[in-house]
Amino acid sequence: MQILGVGVDIVEKSRIKKSLKNELFIKRIFTNLEISLAKNKKDKVSYYANRFAAKEAFSKSIGIGFRKNLNFNDLSIKNDKLGKPLFVITEKLKKLIKKIISQFKKKNIRTSLFINPTVKDIKLAKNLDTDCIELHTGRISNLVKANKSFKKELVMIRKCCKLASLIG
Repeated sequence: MQILGVGVDIVEKSRIKKSLKNELFIKRIFTNLEISLAKNKKDKVSYYANRFAAKEAFSKSIGIGFRKNLNFNDLSIKNDKLGKPLFVITEKLKKLIKKIISQFKKKNIRTSLFINPTVKDIKLAKNLDTDCIELHTGRISNLVKANKSFKKELVMIRKCCKLASLIG
C-alpha cells in the first residue's frame, strides 16, 4: 500500500521569534482567530511556531504546499478542550481539497480522511467526496484512561457511525 500526502515540518523557534517583530508577518501568516487566541498565551513564540509548522505540514500533506492560490490565512488552527489541535478551514480550502480528492479518484486512488466524531465532520467528509473516513477516538481513550465517564463520547461515536453508514 502506498501512502500519499504525509506532511512534516520543523521550524526553528528563533526564526519565528525574529519574524514576530514584523506585524506584516503576523497578519500574513496567522488568522484573526489565531492572533486573538495568542493574546492569552504566555509563550507566544511557541504558540506561533507550532501553528506555522502545522500549517506548513498540512499544505504539504495535500500535495501542493503554499501554491495554487493557497495562503497561510486559508487555514486556522485552534485547540479543543483537551488541547488537541484542530484545523479550521475556509470555503476556499474546502473546494481545493475536494478538487484534489476528485483528481485522486480519476487516477483510481482512494482517499480517507481522519476526522473527529462529529456530525459536522461527517457531513464535511461526505461533501468532499472522500472514499472513507477514520474517526478519531482519542477523546474516549483519554476518558477511559482517566477513569472518567465516557458514555457521552461513546454515544456521539455511535451516532456518527450510523450517520456515516447512512449517507455513504
